[in-house]
Amino acid sequence: MPTSASEAAFDIARLEGAVNALAAAHAGLRDENAELKRSLDESTLRVRALDNRLRAENQRRLDAVKRIDDVIAQLDHFRPELGSPPGSAQLKGAED
Repeated sequence: MPTSASEAAFDIARLEGAVNALAAAHAGLRDENAELKRSLDESTLRVRALDNRLRAENQRRLDAVKRIDDVIAQLDHFRPELGSPPGSAQLKGAED
């Protein structure tokens, strides 16, 4: 059924308004997407930096544990030479 010229003009105006609204929404979403990507990139860099720091601190802790174990092993090695049984120095110190 043919429509009048005024109805066609109204439909075209409505369609144009909808297209303009969609174009504006698309532009807004594109800008928001770009901002979210920047934020994600920044977060990824922070996570990588923290991960590297964690690895370094973990290695530092392992190195300290190894040094402590080495000192304990040396003490255990020298304890028989000093003629005192293990733990006797701790008991004597507790009695004082």
